[in-house]
Formats: sequence, structure tokens, C-alpha cells
Amino acid sequence: MRRKKPSGAGQLALINYKFTWADKESDLDHAWLRAALNACEENGFEPVMSCHPAERHDVSGITWADRTIEELLAESALVVTRSSTVIYQALASGVQPFLYPIAKEELYELSDPMACFPICQTSDDLCEAVSRWRIASMPPPSMNFLDRHVSVIPDKPAFQRVAEALLELAGGS
Repeated sequence: MRRKKPSGAGQLALINYKFTWADKESDLDHAWLRAALNACEENGFEPVMSCHPAERHDVSGITWADRTIEELLAESALVVTRSSTVIYQALASGVQPFLYPIAKEELYELSDPMACFPICQTSDDLCEAVSRWRIASMPPPSMNFLDRHVSVIPDKPAFQRVAEALLELAGGS
């Protein structure tokens, strides 16, 4: 299983649109979609939209991705969805899900996420949860420094690694 290190900045955020019960566009689905888009964009992620296969109506101004959910998950760092099997697919793919149900939506087994994903009840909750996850998942600055300046190779003692690095800097080997 792969785990993506979120940084925001151009990484994809999958928004799984699922309002199959509606016969036409409503204020509820528009508000949900605006909140999902806002949470992703405010945190530097590029939203990509998937539509539930049973979706019966178009949403004005939305361009749907023309790839399967599996393809979209492979490219995404996170997914925002209502109660859906997409939660399971995201977890199995190493993609962080954010459950953002509508008011009074039954969550069934998803009501106990066992610390695997947040359940966000408001648009503010969603935006804050994405922000906290993005920040918590970033490597600490010390790791960036160590990755750049220190090579830890278990089969070589430190003095040998230092000597080889000095030789390389001096142009010899």
C-alpha cells in the first residue's frame, strides 16, 4: 500500500459527488459541493470530480473526470465523500478519506471510523480537518535537512561515509 505525503501544492484531491436520491439540482448538493471544493482549494489541493455511477442529473458548471474511481484514487492524495464504499477503496489505496455527510445522513458502520478518517459535520470542520492532516503529514523540517545532508547506510561505518563524501566533494573517489 502506498502512502502519499501531502503537501497540497498541485496534488489532486478527489471529490466523490453522490446525490443519487435527488431528481434535480438542489441547494443542498450545491452547498456540499462548494464546501468540498473550498476545503481542497484552501489547502492547496487541486480538486478532481468523480460522479457516482447512478447519478441522475448534471450539476451546472462541473466537469467530471473521465477516469474510473480506481484511476482517480491512484492519482489523489485525499478524497472527500459522503457515506460511500469509496471510503473503503481510498483506505485500501493509501489515500486519506474525509467523510463529509449531509445533515442526518445515516453512516452505518462508518459512524465509528476507528481513527482512520475524520467525520466532518460542517464545512468549517472539513476545511480544518484537511488542513490539520496536511500539516501533520508533512515531514518535519529536520527530516528535510537530514535527507539532504546525511546519508545513513547501515553497512558502512560513519567515518567511511564521511571520508567518501569528502573525496566526492574533492572530485576524487
